[in-house]
Amino acid sequence: MASMQFEKFTEATTWRPDQGDHPVNIAGRLNRVSVVEGAYGPYPLVEIEQDDGQMWAFHAFRDMARQELANLQPQIGDRISIHYGGRTEKGYYRYRAGSLDGKQTKIDWSRFGSDASAPVEQLQHSAPLLAGESDSAAAADDDIPF
Repeated sequence: MASMQFEKFTEATTWRPDQGDHPVNIAGRLNRVSVVEGAYGPYPLVEIEQDDGQMWAFHAFRDMARQELANLQPQIGDRISIHYGGRTEKGYYRYRAGSLDGKQTKIDWSRFGSDASAPVEQLQHSAPLLAGESDSAAAADDDIPF
């Protein structure tokens, strides 16, 4: 009979940077992601282990936190950081999430408009002319390599 491997059970502290003496940044290895059914729908609960062994549990139920993690799409074992940036004048909670492994998320540009899928040749001259610029001046830019 094969033996099952279980993760070491560790107690994670709920990260609440907006209350108490918790840090505004947490960074480390993503150990676990769970789905929590909240009052306003499901949200991710992520557990991050810092290099010093501190375990943080982050309930990403706020819109910006959830969206930052969804955009990053971290996987178990990835090293990530989450920064709490305080509240905006309108009362929104600001968060940023990033990769510490140097991984970059592939961006789906097609969701930003119909021109996003157009060939590059069709997009080269789509910018309006600057005041005083003629079509010939815009054409002279064609030899710029960027």
